[in-house]
Amino acid sequence: MLLIDKGESGFLAECLMQITEKVEGYVDEHGRVYLYKDLQEQNPNMRARMRNFRTSGIVLCMEKDWFKKGPLKRVFVDRPREVFIREYSVAY
Repeated sequence: MLLIDKGESGFLAECLMQITEKVEGYVDEHGRVYLYKDLQEQNPNMRARMRNFRTSGIVLCMEKDWFKKGPLKRVFVDRPREVFIREYSVAY
């Protein structure tokens, strides 16, 4: 973890992460859910898949009461996620 900035009320750091993604099924255009564990009975190739990839992320720790309580924390956390989703066309 690379510490970017540290103060008396918290810190901001960049960290390396390994993300594990597991696909257990899919939804068709009519909204029907198909789970690979059920589909595998007819076709052994239809099984859940996992992949791992490494990326970086930012850790923000704020040790203030105004940040820990109320809806402010949720609002603050949602904004960078929304920008990331829009800028990188990530499905959410």
